[in-house]
Amino acid sequence: MVSQIINIFLAVFCFISLLALWEVDFWWIRIFDFPRLQIAVLTVIFVCLRLVIGLKYQWDWIVLVLLAISLAVDFYRIIPYTRLVGTEVSKIRGSELDSISVKIVSLNVKQKNRAHSRVLDMLTEVSPSVVMLLETDEIWQRNLKSLKQQYPYTVEVPQDNTYGILFFSKLPIINHQVKNLVDEKVPSLFVTLDLGDSRSMELIGLHPRPPRPAEGHSTQRDGELSIVAKHMRDNKDRPIIVIGDFNDVAWSHTTRLFKRVSGALDPRVGRGLFSTFPVNYPLFRFPLDHTFFSKQIGLVEIQRLGDVGSDHFPMFLEIGLLQSPIDRPTEHADQEDLKENKEMIEAGDDWEPPKKEVKD
Repeated sequence: MVSQIINIFLAVFCFISLLALWEVDFWWIRIFDFPRLQIAVLTVIFVCLRLVIGLKYQWDWIVLVLLAISLAVDFYRIIPYTRLVGTEVSKIRGSELDSISVKIVSLNVKQKNRAHSRVLDMLTEVSPSVVMLLETDEIWQRNLKSLKQQYPYTVEVPQDNTYGILFFSKLPIINHQVKNLVDEKVPSLFVTLDLGDSRSMELIGLHPRPPRPAEGHSTQRDGELSIVAKHMRDNKDRPIIVIGDFNDVAWSHTTRLFKRVSGALDPRVGRGLFSTFPVNYPLFRFPLDHTFFSKQIGLVEIQRLGDVGSDHFPMFLEIGLLQSPIDRPTEHADQEDLKENKEMIEAGDDWEPPKKEVKD
């Protein structure tokens, strides 16, 4: 009886793992992209229990073969974000940069979070050059106005629907655009920063809607990421960094497609998951807050910062322009990837927002 119960659990784990390979935008499928690591760990535990009990029937062997396939898929997706592989982006010294180094903090503050002072204390301690804060409303705007003394260049888009943005910079802003790439209620920020000596860098801040029942599927998120991927590909000779809460995990089909099409580099590869959400449940954390940048940019430091009262951890990054771009190995998009990226953009163009606003 016990062995059959374990078989049922293993069959469910296998089904969930392999179901996520179905590359459609249905929310009830895309949501299973998130717990791949947790499912893989549970699968290994239950497999060990099953082996201890013993294999008696043909069904037992069939389940184990299917599990071996699903585990292989899960580990193939997750292993790049462990120390079992080499880094995609090596750290460099400041002397190797062709510009000043830029320290960036990106944080989804959680709109209902009222620990404004903890965020201010963290920013005072870290003293970044650039701050990107997501889920910021007018209350957050009022409570963070003191930052303008240290950050004279700002872009403020407070909203009460959990998709507001507050951007603070010590570096001059050459130009900026607030774009509603797919949804008129979900802004994305495109900022060009002046690094001095005629050097500049484009920074893109994203926070698309997550896949969930009330909002249909993952079409909006996938479309927004696909638009930015095409933008990076079309401007591959410009230094561009993309940061923010993607509401997606690093190993999902959508984010992996984004990486291939954009040609962007991921500093997490070979270093770790840098799981940022949720703060209060360590065993169920996912890497939702991302950083990707173009080949002209070098990495000085990457770090997940401590708890500041939000349900997300802040991400810290120190980067700069390289004296000469390094040809670093990464996956490249083929014609099928480009076709799929175009289809995701078109699906995003046809996307309709929910009739009732749903807060993140």
